[in-house]
Amino acid sequence: MVDNQAEHPTKWIDLKGIGPWTIQYALLRGLSEPNHLLVGDLVVKKFIEHRPAINIESVSPWGSYATFHCWNQS
Repeated sequence: MVDNQAEHPTKWIDLKGIGPWTIQYALLRGLSEPNHLLVGDLVVKKFIEHRPAINIESVSPWGSYATFHCWNQS
């Protein structure tokens, strides 16, 4: 996904059409980062809305897996 390994996806924010969700998703899937709870994702927001125990701190260091769980349960 990243042609230039020195360019981290967080630098993509200046590109038109690239926002925080896209960058977080690239980190989660493209770079296999294990700790990215996509709190800006609508499905994740709805899932954790009624589960106050789920937050970035409570799922760390496995936020990406928590994101997948939220998606799978929806």
